[in-house]
Amino acid sequence: MSAEENSPVNLNDTSLSNRSEYEGEPMDVSVNSDEMETDACAQSEESSKGYPITELRSGYDCWGPPPLPPVQPSSSHTVLYKLPWRPGQSPKPYPTVPVDRWDQEHVRMPNSSESLYPVQETDEEKGLRLRWELVQEALLRSILNSHQLESAILSYNSRYNEKWNFRALHTLFDEVLEKEEADVYFRDVLPGMVSLALQLPELVTGPLPLLRKHKCHTVSLSQLQIGSLLANAFFCTFPRRNSTKRGSEYAAYPDINFNRLFQCGGTSDSNSVLEKLKCILNYFRRICKSYLGPQGTVTFSRRYMSPGSFPNWGKSTKQLPKLHITSSGFIENEGSGMLQVDFANKFIGGGVLGWGCVQEEIRFVVCPELIVSRLFTECLDNTEALIIAGCERFSAYTGYGHTFEWAGDYRDETPFDPAGRRHCSIVAMDALCFGNPSTQYNMQNLVREVNKAYVGFCEPEGHEGSALPPVATGNWGCGAFRGDAQLKALLQLIAAGEAGRALVYFTFGDQTLCDRIYGMYKYLTDNSVNVGHLWNLLNQYSRKILNTSSGNVPDLYEFLYSSVLESFEKKGGCFSIPDIKPTVHMKRKEPPPKAEDNSCSHDAAATSRDLAEAGLTAEDIDNLIEEFDSDAEQVEVTQGEEPERNSSCQPASSSCLSMIEESLQKEHGTKKAQHQNASKPKLLLSASKKDFDSADGSADDRVKSNTHVKPSSDASDRKECNAEKEQKCAPTPADQKVPVSDCQLSNSSKSSTKRNIAPKRKISDYFNPA
Repeated sequence: MSAEENSPVNLNDTSLSNRSEYEGEPMDVSVNSDEMETDACAQSEESSKGYPITELRSGYDCWGPPPLPPVQPSSSHTVLYKLPWRPGQSPKPYPTVPVDRWDQEHVRMPNSSESLYPVQETDEEKGLRLRWELVQEALLRSILNSHQLESAILSYNSRYNEKWNFRALHTLFDEVLEKEEADVYFRDVLPGMVSLALQLPELVTGPLPLLRKHKCHTVSLSQLQIGSLLANAFFCTFPRRNSTKRGSEYAAYPDINFNRLFQCGGTSDSNSVLEKLKCILNYFRRICKSYLGPQGTVTFSRRYMSPGSFPNWGKSTKQLPKLHITSSGFIENEGSGMLQVDFANKFIGGGVLGWGCVQEEIRFVVCPELIVSRLFTECLDNTEALIIAGCERFSAYTGYGHTFEWAGDYRDETPFDPAGRRHCSIVAMDALCFGNPSTQYNMQNLVREVNKAYVGFCEPEGHEGSALPPVATGNWGCGAFRGDAQLKALLQLIAAGEAGRALVYFTFGDQTLCDRIYGMYKYLTDNSVNVGHLWNLLNQYSRKILNTSSGNVPDLYEFLYSSVLESFEKKGGCFSIPDIKPTVHMKRKEPPPKAEDNSCSHDAAATSRDLAEAGLTAEDIDNLIEEFDSDAEQVEVTQGEEPERNSSCQPASSSCLSMIEESLQKEHGTKKAQHQNASKPKLLLSASKKDFDSADGSADDRVKSNTHVKPSSDASDRKECNAEKEQKCAPTPADQKVPVSDCQLSNSSKSSTKRNIAPKRKISDYFNPA
């Protein structure tokens, strides 16, 4: 292939028009950016949390950067149309002279001279005829109803006369559609489909490679070529694709002929099958009605990574990505311009040509060009994903599963890139299916899932430095595959963080899940938990599950919460409590520096409720924390009742502070002291000896004090506590770890800011905020 004949596309060329003659007349597919910002970008404050979507688009509009990989013909990228692509023109096929390949590395085409079919020539003799001749004879006859269409299809699939039925197809045309609609289809649409199917030899002139396992390869086709291939699939013309028995040539490939979809009928589940057929017929009506046909292009790229090429997850120092999470909206709508996740089956498309009607199948029928990937994509292995760039949407829909319904025609106004592809990128990645849901926490399965997500999210090889749009995803593998949505969200955060992409997560109406995932994300990021730290925590949880009886398995998020809290207490650092109120992530302001305060002195009269006057060295606190961690339950309290302690899953370190207070009581043998007035010094857990600016930051970005102090029974003290609760806390920088040696007791009067006395809270408070 010479550069002159099929030169690569310059993705930086901005002179190309986004106009098309689709539907036979000029159509401006450019859109008003403000309108798109309102329709596809805006999210309701009540249902959305985290960073705003506009901030995650990295300077691009709602359509994002051009899709990857670019269209560049090479040994690993087969382009079957002439370059460069020109708007307003249907791409011409490449090569000019047809090339036929009948082997195990390419699709066996029905028009191949090697495609023969046995026929009964006489009563006693059988012979072989070109399959394409039989197809032409059958489809060029008059076909006026679904029964005649069935006879035509079976004439070149005679061995399936007793096996195939066309129940769903007959139900659609005989019972569901009005007679006038059915007549219009057979009079106007079907002849166009026949013409499109029989143009296959002129439209697809080059051999179409199979996307095989463990091999990175890319195929780019024009929309018109895809339409011809799908018309042949509708008429069931592809040879050797009707058997999926073990050992058959295409046992590792999805089926492509539509016969299985035609016979899915006669049960209570058949309504969704009929609605899927409506979507497909609408697609053919659209592309056959056009004078020139669709003029865009689509790229299919199989991505494979060898098992040894993945990151060392436990040693990663990359930060968790920016997150926007919402309970409203859909990936295909609000995720415009992003890398949109298809919750795939390893056989790409899943049950789209059968009974299936969930996320993947719905996406495939409203964007039928995706279905052609089943023709040449072998089932995905553990470290593989399929990226599809440029597909067009043709149908609107409502419902899901059994309630799915075609809701009419859809006009896709997504603009083209310079290669003729719409700014729509989809990654098909298959999750594991768990018969026993508890096995998903096994380390082997965690590694498999995070590796699979990383393959889909990572930057294409050879295109380093390209702008990467956010990933639009959701509850991947959490339906029939029985995955834990809370776990899958964390695994996708890890993969996206390592890949350098932001994450936009849709919970599909589940506000509780939205709050819970965001609460955990905010907690992790506020306490500087990075990709490697989170992965090691999941590893610990996996081992704990393995060594715990099924009836005592801890909740994943409670385990993570208590584990991070425990690690902070052991290190003697300050613990940051997340505030889950804001719907957007507020940038933290660094507190102003504070001069060293050396005015603290040890007072032998200090008690457990008046620590402000007690001078503790770093060694003192280290020893107390070590004692608490090793044998907290055996601490001897000599004065009064033992203070109530928080459990390990509570969002504060008051249990450790209680230990310090009890030790002071034991050492000094004093009784509880009461606060005298509001001028008493307070305990400040300062960061690197810095003070807090009372006027800094907004209330949404405040972090509550992690010091739990039991208020005095004195009425004046209760009044003081109530007054202090009305004060706003100064923010603690989440990314700043505080060594215990820097924790000071200060009576400095330079700062008038008072710290809230934080009430004891349960872990659920962080994931179910008021």
